[in-house]
Amino acid sequence: MRNILMASDLSSRSDRAFDRAAQLSQQFKSGLHVLHVLDSDLPAKTQDELLDNAEKTLQAQAGRTRKTATSKKIEGKKAGVKKTAKNGSGVVVAAGTPAQTILEQAKKLKSDLIVTGAHKKDSLRDLFIKSTAEKLLRFSEKPVLIVKNATKEEYKTIVVGMDFSSHALKALYMALTLFPKAKVHVVHAYSLPFSGLVKDRDLEDFTLDQRKEGMEKILGALGRKLKDKKAKAFARMDIVMHNAHSSAALHDEVRKTRADLVVVGTHGKSELLTGIVGSVARDMIHNAKTDVLVVK
Repeated sequence: MRNILMASDLSSRSDRAFDRAAQLSQQFKSGLHVLHVLDSDLPAKTQDELLDNAEKTLQAQAGRTRKTATSKKIEGKKAGVKKTAKNGSGVVVAAGTPAQTILEQAKKLKSDLIVTGAHKKDSLRDLFIKSTAEKLLRFSEKPVLIVKNATKEEYKTIVVGMDFSSHALKALYMALTLFPKAKVHVVHAYSLPFSGLVKDRDLEDFTLDQRKEGMEKILGALGRKLKDKKAKAFARMDIVMHNAHSSAALHDEVRKTRADLVVVGTHGKSELLTGIVGSVARDMIHNAKTDVLVVK
């Protein structure tokens, strides 16, 4: 993890995201850029006034870490960063639409992770989540971390959703390698065919055996990726299988383990978050009581 981009709307909820981004930056010894996006349709004078306020707020946040950050004003509608640390940390204020600008800056700054806050739900069903976070999840080539809770320490207990896809495998691999001290609970949810119509113990056993075979295959692939780190990583894993809906199984495991992070894999670029993993990712960012890391 070489570079983290934290997107801030200057709210108190963004403070939580900033604190987590700063903690991760220190943990990984990586660069940290803090980004605020201004509305590009605003008059130039208004943009300048908001720019000054944004810079002061972001600089105050940056001052809470050991890293030194400075900012460079907008030139036209392009933002620049003055690098002030060996790891390339800094503050960016850019004009544009939030999701598009975040993605552009993430690419420009070669960010490995995008961090943002979870915004308070309102009667319009949380417009930020629908218009910005979900767009990030659809189109970002990098993992997106949605921060909901105050940062007290490194992530200690992680729940990972597992559906045997390559995306879920990547999510589990990232959880184990990024957070080598955390306990990782791998949750696979399944439903019995013809549930409610057929009451057959043999069918239940057959379905569970199939799921166990799928888990063995995914763990074999994981072991090959981990190589010499396999033994220690597997010792930190707990495998859980639930006859339940995927989202319900994840919520239940979060409650039981008091997890501080949920990690889910989702599919590639599309106009909608579709499929089982996509719907689970959407449910987690809306309804999970803990931070959520979405991996592609």
